[in-house]
Amino acid sequence: MSCPRHLAVLLAILPAFIPARASLGLDAPAIKQNDAPLVESASGELPAPEIIARARAAYRSGPVGERVTISVREGQVTRFDEFVVRLRADDQRREMRLDLAALSIWTRTDGAAGEFTAQHRENDELVYRASLDRPLSRSALRAHLPTMLAPQLALAFGERLDASISDDDWTRGPPAPDRHTIIGATALGLTTIAFDAETFRLREYAAQSRDLTIRLRVEAIEAGDPDSWVIDAVGSRVVSSLSELRPRVRPVPIGEEFPFRTLQDATMSPWLLDAALANRRVPPQRPEERYLVLVFHRVPSEVPARTHVLDRVGRAIDAAGEVERELARTSMRPEGLGPRRAIVRVIVRPVACLRVPEARREVIQTLAARWPLDTGGSGLLWTVSPEQTLDRLAPGASAAIAIIDEQRRLVRVLEIDDEFETDALSQQIRDTVMREVNLIGGP
Repeated sequence: MSCPRHLAVLLAILPAFIPARASLGLDAPAIKQNDAPLVESASGELPAPEIIARARAAYRSGPVGERVTISVREGQVTRFDEFVVRLRADDQRREMRLDLAALSIWTRTDGAAGEFTAQHRENDELVYRASLDRPLSRSALRAHLPTMLAPQLALAFGERLDASISDDDWTRGPPAPDRHTIIGATALGLTTIAFDAETFRLREYAAQSRDLTIRLRVEAIEAGDPDSWVIDAVGSRVVSSLSELRPRVRPVPIGEEFPFRTLQDATMSPWLLDAALANRRVPPQRPEERYLVLVFHRVPSEVPARTHVLDRVGRAIDAAGEVERELARTSMRPEGLGPRRAIVRVIVRPVACLRVPEARREVIQTLAARWPLDTGGSGLLWTVSPEQTLDRLAPGASAAIAIIDEQRRLVRVLEIDDEFETDALSQQIRDTVMREVNLIGGP
């Protein structure tokens, strides 16, 4: 099973899906907070199996829609995400619409057969389709998705509320007027589930162990017409795995503002393009013009291919470095460069485009060691998702140079293939920078 790698650095790519006892990385900034107890009261007089039975009936009474907010706490750090699920289930038909992260998923079975469809919400040109050969259930979904923490699926599809314990192993909690609560020892730890006292729909879920706390808060929403749940993928190209569902690549036009304003450096800290291009005046009142030469490159997971690409990138950095030193030396003369007699600084940095599995500290440190700075440290920058960075500059290329001026405009892209010549690349970079310097008017 392969899953899409969307958005920032994720340890779990589909944040609503979690394997039991796993450490989770959700697509949201980490914050620190003190968590209050999720459930302080519970079920009333009904035994736990009866509460579960009534909840099953509630989820099979017609189309239902719910918005689920997830929080996952490890130590003092809590991460949040959410998904929306719509369900319809009866003795013959089972249907689900799921919207999470950047994916929309629709699946339905009539009897023992059905279909599974998924699409990226930012790219309707691609679609993933699969057939189901058994009634829709959490176990049927596992052929296409990681294990899903969504108790409403088990209730709608007639499965055990938690796969790790029997429904008879749950006990009811203390009584409360607005909810029915059950408690059980699951694979995730001590687990408490609260149902609405009137509707028996889910309200809250909490699982807690020594090092991990998972909480779900459930809000009822309009289910809508189930016919509207279907993903209309007419004309879309069918792909063979969910990992191929990616946002549509939108090329960055020459002359437009460079969109990648924040990258990561070798210390795992943000590197800001605006700060790198901040203009400085050099005594005696000589202007300084800055240009960024960023060498974007894919980092293959296989060592031989990685070595080949990095050797090529190294030659490209050497070519750019020659221009950097030449223009710095020439522009320091009294006459400077261009109409403003500017001091020209060219900043050359390699940018590794990593896929999520390779975005590990040890990989980044190995890459960083290849690009030391004269002032100490490493010149390496890195980002994830080559499809949304390098492919927007040079679609399909394994490496390319982006030249950016101090107005944050992309002024040129130079693809670096196996056949490039170092001297010719140096000349292209030099000509591009000098063209921009000479276009800028006098003081």
